[in-house]
Amino acid sequence: MQFVSLSRAEYAQAVADADRLFLPQLPEYGKVVEDRGEKVEYVGVRRDGAVVASALIHYQPWKKFFLRALIVSGPTLDWKDEDVVCFFFANLIAHVKKNKRVLSLRVSPNVPAAFYRDVEKVEDAPIGKAINAFLTGIGFDRLKKEFYDQPDIPIRFIYTKDIADKSFEEIADSLSKTMRRQVKHVGRYGVEVKILGSEDWDVFQELYDSSRERTDMAELSGSSIGLYRHLMDELGPEKAILVVAYAHPETYLKEIEDNLSDLRTQIAQKEEPPLTTKKERALKELNSQANSLQRQLTEVKDLADRYGDNVPFAGVLAFRSGNEILQLLRGFNKEFTTFNRDYPIESALLRWAADRDFKVYNTYGVSGILDDSAPDANVIAYKRKLDGNMEEFIGTYMLPVSPLARVLGALA
Repeated sequence: MQFVSLSRAEYAQAVADADRLFLPQLPEYGKVVEDRGEKVEYVGVRRDGAVVASALIHYQPWKKFFLRALIVSGPTLDWKDEDVVCFFFANLIAHVKKNKRVLSLRVSPNVPAAFYRDVEKVEDAPIGKAINAFLTGIGFDRLKKEFYDQPDIPIRFIYTKDIADKSFEEIADSLSKTMRRQVKHVGRYGVEVKILGSEDWDVFQELYDSSRERTDMAELSGSSIGLYRHLMDELGPEKAILVVAYAHPETYLKEIEDNLSDLRTQIAQKEEPPLTTKKERALKELNSQANSLQRQLTEVKDLADRYGDNVPFAGVLAFRSGNEILQLLRGFNKEFTTFNRDYPIESALLRWAADRDFKVYNTYGVSGILDDSAPDANVIAYKRKLDGNMEEFIGTYMLPVSPLARVLGALA
C-alpha cells in the first residue's frame, strides 16, 4: 500500500461511488474553500493501483501563522478493513506532522455509534466501539462537545429517511398522517413555491434570521454565507437547491371566503326543520369549522395589511451529497403559520429528491436530546413526522501534532 497525494480530479474519481459522502468531503467543497484562499489537500491510499482510502483535508488558519488540519465527515474508506484503517492513519499523522505550521489534526468520521428506529435506540454499533478504541489508542482524544455547545463541532446526530427507489407518491404515503396529507397539497393556502439562486440569498437570510431570533440557532457569519453562496454556484442547480415558499394573502382570502360560503350554505340546509339529533351534531361540527375559518380570515387580513402580497415565509437550503439530499439550513417566519407552516417547502424538496432518485432524505442535525430539555425539541418533533430514523456517529477526535497545540488553544 502507498499513502499518496491526489489531484482534485483523482479524488473526485475515488469518491464518486462512495456509499456516503457528506458536504465537507465533496471535491466541489474543496474547490470552493481553495477559491476562498484557504489550503486544501487531497490524500489517499493506493492498493494494487486502486484508491481504497481518501480524505479532503482542510487546513484551517489558526492564530494567523499556524494551521489546524481538519477532516470533517471523513475519511472515506472501508472501516472494517483494519489494514487500510491502520495504514491510512499512521501515514496521515506522519504526513501532517511534516508541516511545522500544523498544530493539530481533527477528524469526525461517519462511523455509526448506534442504530435507531425513529428515535429509539435499537443497539450499539460494534464498528463504532472498534473505531473509537482504535483512535483513542493511537493518541486521539474524543471531544466532549456537541454542535450546540460549539458551532464548529460537526453534527453527531442526524435524522434521515430511506427513499431509495420510491416515487414521490410512495414517499408521501410512508409519512405520518399529518405530513402525508399536507405534502400532497399543492397550490392551496395561497402559497407559491419558488426555486431561487445564490443571487437571491438575502430573501433566505431574512427567513433564517427570523428563526434564529426565537431559537438557539447560530448566527451565520459573513464567511459562512459566502461559502454557501459559492457552493451553490459551484455545484449548480442539479446539486444545490434553495426553496422558498411565498404567501399570497389575497389568494388565500378568496379561498377562505369560498369555503366559508360553502359552509354557510351547508349550515342553512341543516337548520331547516325538522331538527334531529344527527343534524345537531352536524351543525356543531360545521359551525366549529366556520368559526375556525373566520379566525383564519381575520388573521390573513391582518397579515395582508401589514405585509402586502408575495411574501417569502419559509425556506430551505439543500445540497446533493453523494446519494443523499442534505438539508443544511432552514428559515421560517412564524407569523405565517396559517399558510401551512413548513409543509410547502417539504413537499417541493421531497418531489425534487424523488425526481432525481436520491437514496436518503437527510434532514441533517438534531441534538440527540429526547426530552423537553432539548434545544431543538420542536424541530425533532417535526422531523419525526417523516417516519425516518435518527443516526448517531461516534463523534469528533483531536490529536496534537505540535508541542504548541495546547498552548495556542488548537485542541478545542
